[in-house]
Amino acid sequence: MAPDCRRPISRTLAAACLLLGGLLLAGCGGELGNLGQADPQNPGVFPPSSAPYGKAYGEWVAAWWQWAMAIPASRNPLVDPTGAYAGVNQSGPVWFLAATSGGGTVERTCAVPGGEGILVPIMPWLAAIPLDGTTDGEIRRSNRGMVDRVTEVEATVDGVPLNGVWNYRFPSPFFQYTAPPPSEALFPEYAGTHRAVADGFWFMLEPPSAGPHTIYFRAKAVFPGTYPGTSVWEGAVTYHLTVE
Repeated sequence: MAPDCRRPISRTLAAACLLLGGLLLAGCGGELGNLGQADPQNPGVFPPSSAPYGKAYGEWVAAWWQWAMAIPASRNPLVDPTGAYAGVNQSGPVWFLAATSGGGTVERTCAVPGGEGILVPIMPWLAAIPLDGTTDGEIRRSNRGMVDRVTEVEATVDGVPLNGVWNYRFPSPFFQYTAPPPSEALFPEYAGTHRAVADGFWFMLEPPSAGPHTIYFRAKAVFPGTYPGTSVWEGAVTYHLTVE
């Protein structure tokens, strides 16, 4: 979903390629074993088969959703038009960027601590019990079917496009998230605690060098008929980051 499990982050973009000299590694807050794992096609990007900071991509996808769903709508990075709330509830060795809830185009500016990986959600989608099915199999199929509708994904880092972007689709394991009450939740129908699963297109950058960096990501999905109210969803996000 985009948090609604059935639409891209609209009710809830895919990776980046960096030239070796374009994104130098800073001191890494995770294990030393994470260094040097960059995708040969995309220097500076953790490859799909890697386990950055001890977790596979799918596990980081689950962690991203737990982070995003827990934040009240009033300061949730997914609906932040400027980047003012980019630092809300960030912790650990990986900094989470946000997609855009509702689709459309957004441009954000924020500072990022040095030495952290950066997880980019090109196209995130979530399904939860009982809202999208009563069994694990039902919500897994619901999720997979909606992400299969994605027709376009792209991303660039400092102007360099990600190669092999379609290889950066990752389903998550099942996990549990807790959202605020309906009056405060980003998606009121998904308020409370639910068992969930996620899917979509994501990539993670190795810790970038200090200074300015620009990350752009976009996705488009075409749905059958007029679901949910329109047959096409598209969202694009530009982040102007200053790595400290």
